[in-house]
Amino acid sequence: MHRSVIAIMISVDALLRLVTVKEELEDPQVIQKIRQILRPKEYTKVDEIIDLVFSAAEDVKKEETFQLEVDASEQLGKKSTAPVNFREQCIARIQTLLKTVLIKRSAALFSSGDEQIGVICVNSRQHQLGKHSSYWFAFHPHQKEAISKYPKGYVAFGCGSAEKIIFVPAKEFITWLNKFWTTETDDRMYWHVRIKEESSGFHADTKAGHEAIDVTPFLMH
Repeated sequence: MHRSVIAIMISVDALLRLVTVKEELEDPQVIQKIRQILRPKEYTKVDEIIDLVFSAAEDVKKEETFQLEVDASEQLGKKSTAPVNFREQCIARIQTLLKTVLIKRSAALFSSGDEQIGVICVNSRQHQLGKHSSYWFAFHPHQKEAISKYPKGYVAFGCGSAEKIIFVPAKEFITWLNKFWTTETDDRMYWHVRIKEESSGFHADTKAGHEAIDVTPFLMH
């Protein structure tokens, strides 16, 4: 009996850690594995749990490596630094704007308790290019799928700090995606979102054949 009680206590502690880890992940497949683990069941093997631990660790590593790759590809010949993250500060401002509390669902996804409002929040450091500043983001297919499910969905781009946020309704932003450059590898695909800050305002760069998108009207004040 004593050994059973100890096993239950350890299991509860592990499950609480899983809930915390889930908030830092982005890969939908890993998040789904966590949901399956959280369903009541009796484990006689640890294979599934071990697989989940490695998947979660790999997702975090991939996300950090991915951000460095984006910086490197955009800033050829310059040294990449650690990924920047000021999402929590951005979300604090967005909550005030929307007059609602947003709950962290994954690394970049936040939503209201009633699931009526959803926000994908991504950040970029400031890159100085000549006389203007530029901000580089990646937007993933799974993020598009996730934000499309909310009646009121938004995509927030933190430009250098939480003081500059481009806050776009998801339905409108999704119509822009075919105008952006893409990168495709064996295990992922994403859209490049490059926002340029000039004296005339903020503009999103697009592929040849498309005019730059004026995103100044979406700048939060």
